[in-house]
Amino acid sequence: MSDGLDSAGSTGLLISGAGSVGSALAVAAARAGVPVTLVEQRGETEFGRDERLFVLSEPSWRWLSEIGVLAHLGTPANPIREICVEEPGQPPVLLDALDVDLPILGYTVWSHRLGEALHRALRNERAIRLLYGSRIRRSVPVRGGAHCWLDTPQGSLQLTTPLAVVAEGCLPDWALESGLRSREEDTGRTAIVIPLANRVRPRSAQAYEQLEGQSLLTILPAATDRSVVIWTRPRDQAADFMEAAPEKRRWELSRQLRCRPEDLTEEGKPAVFDLLSRRVDPPCAERMLLIGNAAHTVVPFAAQGLNLALRDARHLVEAIVAARARDGTWGSGTWTARFWASRVRDHRHVDQLTLDLPRLFQRNDPLFRMIRWGGWRMFARSHTLQRRILVRGLGWNP
Repeated sequence: MSDGLDSAGSTGLLISGAGSVGSALAVAAARAGVPVTLVEQRGETEFGRDERLFVLSEPSWRWLSEIGVLAHLGTPANPIREICVEEPGQPPVLLDALDVDLPILGYTVWSHRLGEALHRALRNERAIRLLYGSRIRRSVPVRGGAHCWLDTPQGSLQLTTPLAVVAEGCLPDWALESGLRSREEDTGRTAIVIPLANRVRPRSAQAYEQLEGQSLLTILPAATDRSVVIWTRPRDQAADFMEAAPEKRRWELSRQLRCRPEDLTEEGKPAVFDLLSRRVDPPCAERMLLIGNAAHTVVPFAAQGLNLALRDARHLVEAIVAARARDGTWGSGTWTARFWASRVRDHRHVDQLTLDLPRLFQRNDPLFRMIRWGGWRMFARSHTLQRRILVRGLGWNP
């Protein structure tokens, strides 16, 4: 793996954050002939500790395969061919890939396994320089690029880049200095991630979504005979659940899932994540672009936040390649604004699936409930409507 720098201290693309999104962007850009400097605050030994279960849509899976990442995955992923969606008191709706003319609905893969595959792919690309334990301190737009100052374990480093991309989980201070502003809202809800040592749903290729008022519950099949439950609840209820003894937690969860407590075996203590809604609009400035959670957090319903960010990364590489072939100029404020405008529609579709749909189930007055149940029955019978929602939400036609 080479420096990805020339003697003038310039780089084709500067990426802040070597998580799943930043790493995938770096690999794809390098394979397209763009030199990359990838900056990560964590040290190399700090990776591989994430035990979340990711859901990759088929378009995300295909793209990661095209850029060579999945060749390093090793452990097989678990396919999802069905999604069972239920509102208590109503017949469940079964979304089957075959019924809506899609080859598959997605795959589940352990986050640390995907991270290992991404970092093996990074090491195979000579056009990438990966700086662990480093951070961007400042970025100043200049004619034709941006001067960026980095703090690294070896000391300070100055680079010039056409574009600095923030692919971190938050908005760093140096990006705020560029005039970007983040709108944040505390949703008052907490996501509880409960790994189970057994499979809860009988079908190995089926995911499950339950919508009930302020509560959203998801069951994801793991690549082995395991399941992961993601239960989003009001924060006070989540806190009571976490403070309860394991036996009481198991009883409460079994009641929600309508199964026996002895059928549930926790694998380690559940993890909790307070859900904060954050949006930077527009997530771009002169010689700077935000993608992933730095620009737009997505609630865990339908597990589409990572897929949306990967589509941002894929389209960004395509836009850079097209600009280099056309006139060689890219990364200006006009260019980044035009790129973001091309991505707004896809982001809006994901919001409709992950925000607007769950909100329909939070209103519980009798009249609205009757209207919702009528629409629910229509959705259950219409494969055309199901396909339209899935195609939009899963990014088949962003």
